[in-house]
Amino acid sequence: CFNLADGRQLKNLMELSTALEDMDEATFRHHVNEARNDFANWVKDTMNEAELADKFIAKYTKAEHQIELLKHLIKRLL
Repeated sequence: CFNLADGRQLKNLMELSTALEDMDEATFRHHVNEARNDFANWVKDTMNEAELADKFIAKYTKAEHQIELLKHLIKRLL
């Protein structure tokens, strides 16, 4: 599980996608900033999604994370 700073727990990429939709900027910035990207680390180390992690690491906004995650989820369905 991934524990968000707002107290929610995420178990998979779909839950991350849902959480990003209503996540406030302070929570997002807690996990993604110049010093770290917790989401990139989680998807790489726990979810074994290195390709997605590489895309997250170069992104610093919530919208960019949402776009990359949705593209990744759609690609998995095809």
